[in-house]
Amino acid sequence: MYKRIPARCVAVGMYVHSFEGNWLEHPFWRSRLMVSDEATARRIREAGLSAVVIDEGRGATASCGSCACADVRSRAPSRTHDAVAPAAAPSRLSSDEARREASALLMRTKGLVHRLYDDAGSGIAPNPAMIEPLVRDVAECVERSRDILFHFGMMKRRDEYMHLHAVSVCGYMVGFARDLGMEKDMVLRLGMAGLLHDVGKARVDGAILQKRGPLTAQELRAMRQHPETGHGMLLESGNLPEEVYQVCLQHHERIDGRGYPHGHKGTHLSKAVRMSAICDVYDALTSQRPHKDACLPGRALRELEEMKGQLDAGLVESFSRSIRLPH
Repeated sequence: MYKRIPARCVAVGMYVHSFEGNWLEHPFWRSRLMVSDEATARRIREAGLSAVVIDEGRGATASCGSCACADVRSRAPSRTHDAVAPAAAPSRLSSDEARREASALLMRTKGLVHRLYDDAGSGIAPNPAMIEPLVRDVAECVERSRDILFHFGMMKRRDEYMHLHAVSVCGYMVGFARDLGMEKDMVLRLGMAGLLHDVGKARVDGAILQKRGPLTAQELRAMRQHPETGHGMLLESGNLPEEVYQVCLQHHERIDGRGYPHGHKGTHLSKAVRMSAICDVYDALTSQRPHKDACLPGRALRELEEMKGQLDAGLVESFSRSIRLPH
């Protein structure tokens, strides 16, 4: 049973099902959590939120009649919150558990990402309201175990590469940023950037995307338009973090200036862009693509290290540590 209560009424023992307001406004990684101590309750009360939804079936009930809590027991939580995975404390999952979590993540995200890209291909700008819970879902999975991303990658099929590559890069960006000690809001911004970095491919001819052999010069020019195409699409949607625009436009730029679309060098590339280039290349190397078989994660990391002059060497070293391949 769910009940919407003012944030000031949160108390120890309650189970928070969701936070009202923008996804970056509350101070917690997980959108669902048990309020296990007074310090946690106080952080929620002082976060500036208007209300939270509690699950009285999993925690203490609200007993604050004087503050006119809004009872929502008669209806289910909104679809926005339904897209978010149940929270759990970070733990080391077994290989089988991580595989099951990866399968569940695949099922939850596949339809949403297909819809996002299908809309983009039809000229409908990405909707932040649809993107935010998806990014948070991936972030919560990464918090539980990095092995989930490994198994997620193994489940991708060739014909799903474009859509599920977006989810993988989102996850790698989240894990990478967290290991670099970035603040929560920046971590989630970079997750969104990872999810949307290739959105411009929604308007590239499918025959080019699925071609098994090498691209012709004309096809290559069409493919290389996707960063600018995607950047324009995101500008239409508005209200997205600056990092999302940067990563979409520049994730194929390289430190030595030999990337595209503008040939910018390292000094002109933000940290977010340099991180995204690494995550993008790594997932591409470890994925089954129409024109190329996947390589093993260890080999992919070695290839990243060999791309000296193209990728930020210091960040490549940090990324290699963040992957934490399962034993």
